[in-house]
Amino acid sequence: MTDELDKSLLRMARVGIEAREKITQNTDSATILPHNLSSKRPEENILSIDRAGSDGTPPVAFSRITLEEIDKNLFLGRKEYLWKPQGRSIVFGGQVVGQSLAAAIRTVTPEKHLHSMHCYFLAGGRNDVNIVHTVLPIREGKSFATRMVMAQQQGRTIYVMICSFQRLE
Repeated sequence: MTDELDKSLLRMARVGIEAREKITQNTDSATILPHNLSSKRPEENILSIDRAGSDGTPPVAFSRITLEEIDKNLFLGRKEYLWKPQGRSIVFGGQVVGQSLAAAIRTVTPEKHLHSMHCYFLAGGRNDVNIVHTVLPIREGKSFATRMVMAQQQGRTIYVMICSFQRLE
């Protein structure tokens, strides 16, 4: 069992190093490592997604991170836009992270960019129920802004995120 774990860790490290090299070489794309690192060829584990265009349009892969602004600091992720894997009723965690981050970004000034982010999944979400994202402005300074986002379904908190934004100097 230890040998299998060591091999798995080495494979993950190799893929991570190759991904980091691709990121530094190619500034026109973002690299994402999926959770399944079982491929024999590490390059098959790297998914490259084009960044947003200069006109501000989102990349095709992010078309499902769609939010409706209900009120100031209150956003709705409609169930129609949630990914529904065949035979599963759970919501994809990455989509909740993306929607919560998008909600937080909408509440800060455009010159501030994401500095840090901490996320906690508190309960499993369902993909047949809308997600309400409540953004709490914790701090608004000249250089930094801090936001806390709660994602809820039917009054139950499924996810909490706190993120910090910084004005580039």
